[in-house]
Amino acid sequence: MSKTEYQTVFYTWMPLANLYATTYLLSAICNRPLGHIQTSVKFCLKGIDLIDSFLTKEISESAMLNHTRTEIVYSLLRHKFSLLENLVYSNLISCDLSVAACHLNAICQLFNTYKDVFNSIEGGCTINVLLGLYAKSIGYPDYALAHFNTALTKTSNYDTRAVVVIHLGLSYLSVNALEQASNIVNTYGRHLSEHSNRVIRAGILLVKSLLLQKQGKYEAAREKIRECTSISNGSLSHNQLTATSLNVLGAIFLQQGLLSVDAVLTTTLLKSALVLSYRSEDFFPKLVSVNLLSVAYEKSQDPVNHGYNLTYKVSMERDLSQAIDVARRMPYTLTLLTSYLDPSCVGFEVGQIEGSHLGNIDVEENSVEERRQTKVESFPCGNNIPAAAHSLKPVVKVHHVPHQFGSNNNDNNNSNNNDSSSNKSNSKSDAFVDAHRS
Repeated sequence: MSKTEYQTVFYTWMPLANLYATTYLLSAICNRPLGHIQTSVKFCLKGIDLIDSFLTKEISESAMLNHTRTEIVYSLLRHKFSLLENLVYSNLISCDLSVAACHLNAICQLFNTYKDVFNSIEGGCTINVLLGLYAKSIGYPDYALAHFNTALTKTSNYDTRAVVVIHLGLSYLSVNALEQASNIVNTYGRHLSEHSNRVIRAGILLVKSLLLQKQGKYEAAREKIRECTSISNGSLSHNQLTATSLNVLGAIFLQQGLLSVDAVLTTTLLKSALVLSYRSEDFFPKLVSVNLLSVAYEKSQDPVNHGYNLTYKVSMERDLSQAIDVARRMPYTLTLLTSYLDPSCVGFEVGQIEGSHLGNIDVEENSVEERRQTKVESFPCGNNIPAAAHSLKPVVKVHHVPHQFGSNNNDNNNSNNNDSSSNKSNSKSDAFVDAHRS
């Protein structure tokens, strides 16, 4: 008989703090796509309070042991990073932009303090994605594009790269950069259309439909948006995506002049999008639905509904304008937007934003030791920010990663074998429509 060899395995018991923090994190992630934003925020804040109270004691005790941090501390720090990430998503969805900036500042401070912990989970890429979404929400599309392009250079995970590409495509479309958006679709479209994640498949269809719409190819755009809706429809966790798709379809009907043929169909589509936006507590698709309904009621000569809708539209635009103004005046907004950028991905000089009360600041870049103080033109501000920035010409270069989707490299293995990384990227893929603000 052959001698059987057994491998010795050592187990470390998870303390209750880790167990509770994991529970809070999973509860927050699951509630957010269902539209329970306040519940998700509550779980995030409870998890962070728990982690902070535990880490204060644990790190203090570790300081007595030559600053040696245990795996328990590392795990809790990663949990806190993810909880803050979900807080940023939740506050951007509900248009609490100044609160989102506070959490962004907190997550950046955490990353800078414990870089040795977060580099292993591509924390830098996550921060660039969050900063890109924040920049786009407050009307700075150039910085949004710079951060998404930078994020694309930092990620080696297949799913995460797919989400970043969708963000990038939507951002180029928001500034009418059709050539760059077309390059995104031509380079990555086929591979993302065959992705195993249905949200990513729907996301690239949304990018394709918006591109076709802006090119005036309305029939093809309607076909793509129907495919997108067929993937997302019927799932509570995809209300954001379905609402955005219905808004796009309603906009196409209005552009084609089909309102005179079937006004009821167009208004029904937009009302359905508005209902789904309410369910997901997503401010931006809700505002788009209200704007499109205003046009539809005006064209169909419906003064009663038009007057009611117009009042609501003005109120929402005023709320958005105030939220953007407060967020832009936050003391660290400019510092956040000008940090973590790869110079090769930036097509403008980073520095002062014209009109800002902050004045010139020093910008520290990860890959560049020197500091520089330069100026970048400010973007026009209006009641419908960030849609007011759509007519701006893009100034950020398209960045292509050296290896493409579908290639036989380690990314596919990482996507299949690394469960924690895949789950994290899937949570981000549910929120990619946060980037669509038109």
